[in-house]
Amino acid sequence: MATRTLEGDPVLLAAFRRGEREALTEVFRLYVDDVAHAVRSGVRVTVDGQMARVGVGLSETELEVVVQDTFCEPSLRRPETPTTVTAPLVVG
Repeated sequence: MATRTLEGDPVLLAAFRRGEREALTEVFRLYVDDVAHAVRSGVRVTVDGQMARVGVGLSETELEVVVQDTFCEPSLRRPETPTTVTAPLVVG
């Protein structure tokens, strides 16, 4: 069975872009495990020319905060959360 994605479901993508609650919930359900795995593995970022891994060694609580913030509207995101984690999820 094929995995559902935003790219493969134009109706879901359009609803997601409009910010419809049901679509946001479905996108969270579809991608939460992938995002948690990526964060747990460490997301590579470059800061001031230095590469670092963000996410390695986070407690479960910290991981949960980063993962949930990944799905938040940018204006609602906690300022201390690395926004680079959201880059793979931006669909424009």
